Amino acid sequence: MGGYLLVARFMKNIPGALGALVFGVIAFIVTGSPDFSGVHFTLTGPMFVKPQFNLMAAISVGIPLAILVIGAENAQSIGVLKALGYDPPVNAMTIYSGIFGTLGPFLGIHNVNIAGPMTVMTCSPEVGKKELRYGASFLNDFFYGIAGPFVIPLVAFLAVIPKPLVTIVAGLAMLRVVSSSLIDTFAEGKFLMGGFFAFIIGASNITVLQISAAFWALLGGCLVSLLLEGKDYAEFRKQQTASL
Repeated sequence: MGGYLLVARFMKNIPGALGALVFGVIAFIVTGSPDFSGVHFTLTGPMFVKPQFNLMAAISVGIPLAILVIGAENAQSIGVLKALGYDPPVNAMTIYSGIFGTLGPFLGIHNVNIAGPMTVMTCSPEVGKKELRYGASFLNDFFYGIAGPFVIPLVAFLAVIPKPLVTIVAGLAMLRVVSSSLIDTFAEGKFLMGGFFAFIIGASNITVLQISAAFWALLGGCLVSLLLEGKDYAEFRKQQTASL
């Protein structure tokens, strides 16, 4: 936390979350007793995986994964982008997730889709001017590509780093967007109960039927609003109809 505050105060051109990560890792190495004996420098390359069709796996894994991608990851990303003034291509995001998600398993990838947390981090106001934030997405993919051959030592290194440190840094990286989203949610005076229940369910981090809390937060928030905030829904439909 100290690293975040110092960097945010005195080095405004550098994201505070990066300062938190650097200071946190240094503090862990200095004050703790990290065991890096399991970290070995090993290079890996892409390997073709011959898929084997299994009906039960397609039903028990494929359907929940599709729901997770469409109802959680894509929905998170779309909501964040719209809240920040962007106009995301919703249909294209869903179609390309399906196409590349089908091709991904041939290289051992469980799925290829938009990631909600990554979208939050790369379009955050901390990244810079709105029209230049695409650079954060490019750099993110660039470093992913570089990290690919070193995935084995990187995973071993991250396993040594305390999980609370990783969680705190990720939370700090999304702090600005989360705070602005909460302000937008509760400032207009509409869908308050739905927004509140969605926030509580999402914060609970529950998993039901192998589907994460993000999906259930969206579903629960919409159901609560339908039950308790019918007037807000009616006004929203009128606005959407008038804009067409």
